[in-house]
Amino acid sequence: MKFRTLSAAAVLLFGLGGSAFAQAQEKVTFMAFDVVNFRGALEEFITEFEAENPDVDIVANFTPQLFNQFLPLLQAGNLDDITFISSAAFVPFLASGRLTPVPDDFTAKLKEDLYPASLGPVSRDGKVYAVPYNYYPSSGVIMYNEQLWTDAGIDPSQAKTWEEFMQLAQGVTKHDASGKMTQAGFSAQQEQHTIFLAWLLQMGGTAFDENGKVAFNDDAGKAALQQYADIFQKWKVDDYEFSDTITGFNQGQIAATMVGPWYDSILAKDHPDIHVGHVAQPPLPGVSADQPDYWAIKEVWAHLVSADGAKKDGTWRFLEFLLRPEIAARWSAFSGEMPTVSKALALPEVTDTVYIAPYVDALKYAVTDNLTEYLSSDVLKEMDKMLESVGRGQATVDDALTNAEVEINRLTARMER
Repeated sequence: MKFRTLSAAAVLLFGLGGSAFAQAQEKVTFMAFDVVNFRGALEEFITEFEAENPDVDIVANFTPQLFNQFLPLLQAGNLDDITFISSAAFVPFLASGRLTPVPDDFTAKLKEDLYPASLGPVSRDGKVYAVPYNYYPSSGVIMYNEQLWTDAGIDPSQAKTWEEFMQLAQGVTKHDASGKMTQAGFSAQQEQHTIFLAWLLQMGGTAFDENGKVAFNDDAGKAALQQYADIFQKWKVDDYEFSDTITGFNQGQIAATMVGPWYDSILAKDHPDIHVGHVAQPPLPGVSADQPDYWAIKEVWAHLVSADGAKKDGTWRFLEFLLRPEIAARWSAFSGEMPTVSKALALPEVTDTVYIAPYVDALKYAVTDNLTEYLSSDVLKEMDKMLESVGRGQATVDDALTNAEVEINRLTARMER
């Protein structure tokens, strides 16, 4: 793997007058998020690909500032050949002319090899604009700190309804003498919108109508948002003044949450002393126990190819390498992300990984509808503001929904189409 400096070997080659091999190499630049559940596997894949393809040089740029850097690079027309990024970052620009569609022959391969729903967030008007690689159902499966529940003598799997689970969560919630929370029974502050969107679907609602206008300010949306508010206001098993989800769980101060397998993967690497169990989310009030736990594919992580990158044979050869089922399965086991490659789902790296396996069955309940056309990063942030306002008791459910409707309709109207 090569970074954006010449290696000593390359300097030596050119110092000796170069070589036909070195001069024939095609350079493909690759930008990705520098996080613990991404970088290690991607470095391995680049090294293995280059060993198979010595005529291609993958120049990797791992950056913790991916999202801050992406938009200026896009606006300047200076994207790397491949950018591995969440689709929510580029949804507003899919039909703007700034992005290059995937060639028809490669699109045909994607439609044959990938889980069909994964193409929704990267498609517009019959064209595919990026190569989906993974996504995660961040709801439907509760992950919990086994030790905290064992210490309290409570088994979270005994809950048959969401209200029963909330009652059990109260038993692992702690406060000090002044009433300040010291341990949360269930934390719901990480990407709150994922919980809301899933509950909205489970309540029979939808986020947007056929014209792209907010449709969740209705009875289903009110019921879903009220359930979220109740976590803080009725059951009091979480508190925005206590701790955010990730920090608290890392410190052993949160008994349960509903985040997704990506966080399980990070936790296993950074905090192996915390033993995590999993239990399915019990049905919400008014929802039949027989109804599937629908959830929204709000985004995928995908390889976005620039105009320059699309001209390079090495770009598509590298992406074909990443889409091999055995590579995609290894990625899933390392990253905690669900692979988009259908055949990878049956491989042991997926089925035998403790923090991936519980989510495999949930894939068939994924809903895209017209959600992903409008779920940009800005829209998702606005949903989070709506949820936090009711969680903190700063707004009523009705007012929070109305405020969010106005702002999100403004944001979606500005999207380039």
